[in-house]
Amino acid sequence: MTDKASYPDPFATPATTCLVMTAATEGPCTEAADRERQDISEGYTGLPVRLALRVVDAACQPVAGAKVKIWHTQITGSYSGDTPNNGMCLKSQDDATKHYFRGALTTDAGGRVDFDTCFPGWYRGRAIHIHFTVTLGGRSFTSQLIFEQSLVDEIFASHPEYVGYGQPDTKNATDNVVGRGDLASYTLQVARTSDGAMLASKQITVWS
Repeated sequence: MTDKASYPDPFATPATTCLVMTAATEGPCTEAADRERQDISEGYTGLPVRLALRVVDAACQPVAGAKVKIWHTQITGSYSGDTPNNGMCLKSQDDATKHYFRGALTTDAGGRVDFDTCFPGWYRGRAIHIHFTVTLGGRSFTSQLIFEQSLVDEIFASHPEYVGYGQPDTKNATDNVVGRGDLASYTLQVARTSDGAMLASKQITVWS
């Protein structure tokens, strides 16, 4: 993974308008246990991604002390873990004892968490996405994050670890979850580093 100091600060410019993000289903591939860690790859490969999230309220004030939990597929399009529907979520039932690409962190004073992960894979009927839940003081907010369609197309057309899986069969605009709402509300901002790693960031406004 690229050293943290090598990534630009995606939140250097304070936001002046903070609209509550569009909520979305957590889906059937959750796992009850929290995996508190920054590096969630468990040694699985793919395009390295630093996922930087900043949680704020509707007044653009950082939300400190909130648990941010994320989960997504590995490059093959399979989730891991003991999910409510392993038959659908896992391509190999051996992955029920693994926990790759799952993690949870607590926001710092600036409302920020940073996960080290890899670009997700795809499975039939869904656009490329990352699930997340923010929890604080008995309240929770769940939604999903996506990447610009042109970036997804590029990675699956040219990245050596992804090209063999072909293009996802579902685009952002036709996805049955994020495609029903404002795509911009779900979309990550992306910057590429000189070594090919990716910084994907999003300021998330969760409560009014």
